[in-house]
Amino acid sequence: MKKLFSLLAVALFAASTAFAASSADKGVILAGTESTYPPYEFRDPEGKLVGFHIDLVEAIGRVTGKKIEWIDMSFDALIPSLLTNKLDMIGAGFLMTEKRRARVAFTRHYEVSRGAVLTLNENLEKVKTLDDLVGKVVTAQMGSYVEQICVAHGGITVRPFKKFDDCLLDVVYGRAYAATMGLVAAKKYLKAKDFAGKVGIAFAYEMEGTENKKGFAIRKDDPEFKALLDKALDQIEASGELDALKKKWDLL
Repeated sequence: MKKLFSLLAVALFAASTAFAASSADKGVILAGTESTYPPYEFRDPEGKLVGFHIDLVEAIGRVTGKKIEWIDMSFDALIPSLLTNKLDMIGAGFLMTEKRRARVAFTRHYEVSRGAVLTLNENLEKVKTLDDLVGKVVTAQMGSYVEQICVAHGGITVRPFKKFDDCLLDVVYGRAYAATMGLVAAKKYLKAKDFAGKVGIAFAYEMEGTENKKGFAIRKDDPEFKALLDKALDQIEASGELDALKKKWDLL
């Protein structure tokens, strides 16, 4: 009888653990980001984490009654950290590509995205399409979709960096011919003192092979959490707050 009760206790504990496994049941959401991607996520002069995604995820926390705890890390570490339960969600801009869908699930989308190619001002008229980058060195953020686009195009030597600053510095110093990143982020970086007047946007392009949509990445085995986040995003959009945040961060 004692053994039976012990087995029953183990079974009940396992069942309760499985039931509480959803991040929807937690009071604190661990959100990962990479803070060198203005205006989406970056550090202000005081070192505070700010940006469109920061505001949007904090709004999700407010709507759902959850506290958001931010974890800042390199971009290429975000998905591995999510899959090993070190994060509950990725609060950074991820295009919902088929390759990523094979590893993670996504919330409903909140933005449609485009990419941009940047080069020195004197080279702007020479670069109109990706074909003009064949035989050239192009920098991109490690693990980003724009990096994959350049690799898939063929003939382009892609040099990955963890930070966008380093991507553009290689162009400024002549170590690379061009850099590629999201269009909105590109506009912001061109205003920075290290790049203003030196680098410009050669052209913008649609993200081929995807719906051009961004969503927050979560684990595939947590449909309850996805439902919670989707409902919160619906509320935030319906209230007009989503558009207000896009205007605040100059995304429209």
